[in-house]
Amino acid sequence: MLTRTNIIKKLGISEKIFDWLCFLFGITNFCPRNRYKKIKNFYLSESSMRKIKNSSILRRINCIIKWKKYFRKISKLNPSLIYTINNNDCPKYNINHVLKIRYPKFFEAFQIFY
Repeated sequence: MLTRTNIIKKLGISEKIFDWLCFLFGITNFCPRNRYKKIKNFYLSESSMRKIKNSSILRRINCIIKWKKYFRKISKLNPSLIYTINNNDCPKYNINHVLKIRYPKFFEAFQIFY
């Protein structure tokens, strides 16, 4: 049982990204009955943390964060280089495999209509 803040620190991401990943993977916070009145913190299981930590989406998000820092650094040093760097250089991620795992029937319905 780990607290939400500890998991965010271990993963090294912001709260907004963590909430988005939890929603995407269907992970919910819980608060144990014996601690609910004392501590107003939410907990997650270790298996849910491993699920997020080993995901390919988290690796791609970390690449995007590094690329943004690199781009900001370049734009401050030499603004003329901004126009030479294309948006194609920016890393991207794809969530199709997550949708197939989490919503298998939705994806089948999506393929039928589109």
